[in-house]
Amino acid sequence: MKHTPEAIAKIKKTRTGQPTWNKGIKMPQSFCDTMSRVQEGKSIPQTVRDKISASLKEYEFTEEHRKNISLGLMDREISDETRLKLIESHLIGGLWIGSVQYKDPQYCVLWKDVNPRVHEFFGYKCVECGALENGRSHIGHHVFYVKKTCCWYNDDGIYYTNLNAKDHKTHDYCIGENPNYFVILCPKCHGMTGGNFDNRKMWADHFKKLIDTQYGGKCYTEKQKSTG
Repeated sequence: MKHTPEAIAKIKKTRTGQPTWNKGIKMPQSFCDTMSRVQEGKSIPQTVRDKISASLKEYEFTEEHRKNISLGLMDREISDETRLKLIESHLIGGLWIGSVQYKDPQYCVLWKDVNPRVHEFFGYKCVECGALENGRSHIGHHVFYVKKTCCWYNDDGIYYTNLNAKDHKTHDYCIGENPNYFVILCPKCHGMTGGNFDNRKMWADHFKKLIDTQYGGKCYTEKQKSTG
């Protein structure tokens, strides 16, 4: 049976503000284990994601709902890896869809050594807005969006990229001889650097010029001088 739009509207109206049937009921561990096995490896189809996105745009969170979300997340510890995924993943209505797949390894093996030296070089301060780290590490941002530049090598000595933009397949952005340009950004500023090729190109040019003019082409401390 398929409900008419009028019937669906009436059902929504009668159920608004009513608690869900399973509120306060703790599911048996055996049931949870079964659900985990059933859902393992599954991803959310794009059609379903579109529906979720459309529904969330029209949804208005109540003040009580927002407060409950804040209380639930207050003591939650988020690793740097998870925080990076939250920022770089597809955002749907401000919620992270955890089924986004990430290729492993995403970064080259040298990045773990270089990243803390980038933070140290810039004084643990966002290069764009100047915000200091406050209990959470800022994000080490690859200026040219190639996350394996620390291990990148070609015989020509001149590097090209498409800035890892999905809408631009041609590798026609000329980096030059040195692909190792990094900055640190707070989550808010880092969130502005993604998107299409034109936006990424603007930020890549901006940060490259910043490093060349204000920092003499340097963006991380020498290994022997680092205290990290």
